[in-house]
Amino acid sequence: MSDSTTTRLVLLGTAGGPLPSPVRAGISQAVVVGDRVHVIDCGSGVTRQLRRARLLSSLHQVFVTHLHSDHVCDYFNLFLCGWPILQWNPPIHVFGPGSAGDVSALPPEQPEEDPIPVVIPANPTPGLVDLHAAQMASHAYDINIRMREAGRSDLSALVVPHEIAIPPDTGARAPDLVAPPMEPILVTEDDDVRVTAILVDHPPVFPAFAYRFDTDAGSIVLSGDTAPSANLVRLATGADILVHEVFTDSPADVFPDDDVPEERWVKGASTDFDGEIVVGRDLLELRL
Repeated sequence: MSDSTTTRLVLLGTAGGPLPSPVRAGISQAVVVGDRVHVIDCGSGVTRQLRRARLLSSLHQVFVTHLHSDHVCDYFNLFLCGWPILQWNPPIHVFGPGSAGDVSALPPEQPEEDPIPVVIPANPTPGLVDLHAAQMASHAYDINIRMREAGRSDLSALVVPHEIAIPPDTGARAPDLVAPPMEPILVTEDDDVRVTAILVDHPPVFPAFAYRFDTDAGSIVLSGDTAPSANLVRLATGADILVHEVFTDSPADVFPDDDVPEERWVKGASTDFDGEIVVGRDLLELRL
């Protein structure tokens, strides 16, 4: 097993939502276990943040909570731009959501006189595997050129996407039962870390996962985007660190040019929690 002194959490980016923040990178975290880095979500700037944290060369696995754009907008950039360094790594396995289902999984349309169009009706709700394939196809020219011109490794063999299977007996479905009560799902494990996931309540998005990393040094849980969720409580029970999203619905704070004061976040989170609260900042590091 890994040396517990090297097990830590690094907040790569702490801004949610698709509009870029002037003061924070897009949402992403890294769980570092020994000499292996596990990245959760790929918000704007994830590759740069990994380089700033000196973690890019040790990338081992990637986990996607859900397919909202702010969580995956730099997903393929991580591999495309990190390729010169990552090409020497063993295959990087990526785990994340499958398809939400057919077009009926989308929220209801507008009234008949003003219906919302369906983009890509042949595949309106792609999962991680289709997203990855589409990104490979869209960058095929650049990939083929660089493999020949710069002698790069085969990018299609470097990254291996996997969709997390949801047990059928949960009854989970979009758009009306996105996070029924369930037990955590084993995603992957090795001698150093065991990773489990559970559905959380982020309607109408489905699937949306929270992840738990269990190591010899302790446990870290990452909520992804979620409303209050009994499943998340189940997953996080007994964990040493819970990384949980926070949100303000004040119009003055939705699109600010400056940051929301830290005291405001602490006050809000303290309403229902009496433990230690740490307000996340980009590149903040917490050791187990």
